[in-house]
Amino acid sequence: MNIFTFRQPEDFFVATGDQRQLAAFALGAAHPSVHAVLTQLDAVQISQTASLEQLTWIAHTLFEQHRSKPGITKTLEDYQAHLLSDDTRQLNDVTHHEHYAILPLLKWYQATLDEAYDVDILWSRHLARCQTLCFALYWKQHCPQACIAYNQLELSLYDPKLNQSHYYTDTATEFEFNCGTLHCEVGAFPWSNVVNHVG
Repeated sequence: MNIFTFRQPEDFFVATGDQRQLAAFALGAAHPSVHAVLTQLDAVQISQTASLEQLTWIAHTLFEQHRSKPGITKTLEDYQAHLLSDDTRQLNDVTHHEHYAILPLLKWYQATLDEAYDVDILWSRHLARCQTLCFALYWKQHCPQACIAYNQLELSLYDPKLNQSHYYTDTATEFEFNCGTLHCEVGAFPWSNVVNHVG
């Protein structure tokens, strides 16, 4: 199976339910240098690449190149704080991800600079956030004007053009309603197991 380059909306959507593609995304597979390394690995190796020497070198080099770019330092610091805690604040970095394909790897790299944390726990947390981020990027490519925020548990999207709001979580019930002229939909993530449709 080929590793996606994450240039098509469907790549992001498929990655939400495919652990190998999700791990590749979480390691920055959209960047050509990272993609070249990951295509040489099998599925087990990709999910265990937290300490892979080649990726660490690429991550360090690209970290030094990108961390001074506008908004990147704050994005990386916010993500590190988010990942190292049980924080459920929503992240607002989807637009940065559109501009910097390497950002998932840079986030992972910065988070692992603090050696006090268990890498396996951090990797699990990083994957959970990247799963929701992939869904956010899928939406962003279909709805470029949307404002999107996410965390490991939920995704909030507001489309000003259509005056619609979408909220996704691991809910068992999907429903929609209107609040004045705003149309709102609440739904389950595509990877959720149980969904009941109401209304």
